[in-house]
Amino acid sequence: FLAFYMGFLLMIRIVRTFIEVWVIIECAIFILIGVFLSISNIKYSSIFLYYITQCVASILLAVIWVNCQYLLIIVVFRLKLGIYPFCSWFLKFVIDMGLFPLFIVSIAQKIPPFLLISFVLPNIRVFVV
Repeated sequence: FLAFYMGFLLMIRIVRTFIEVWVIIECAIFILIGVFLSISNIKYSSIFLYYITQCVASILLAVIWVNCQYLLIIVVFRLKLGIYPFCSWFLKFVIDMGLFPLFIVSIAQKIPPFLLISFVLPNIRVFVV
């Protein structure tokens, strides 16, 4: 699972359109949920909370993108990334996790949305190594 997940993250460097990056992020979320299910010490309620939050944020992102409301996209990214003031779901999720899933969600899963922001707002420089 982890090799596929990292492969999806590397594919983001290749694609050049908003829709392609969005689809890759969604596929990476499904692979990540598979990784979470293979780890036995994570509560299913936490996985469900993560999945529902990411789905709601993705649907909002698609609707806002279609309606060209670019300033609202930043609010959706804050929800998707678990940044204040939308951090309550992320804090609840972190409490029920181990160190490895915490690493993936806190670091690796936050890189693709920042690349997606560079498609939405090209004047903002996003540096990802």
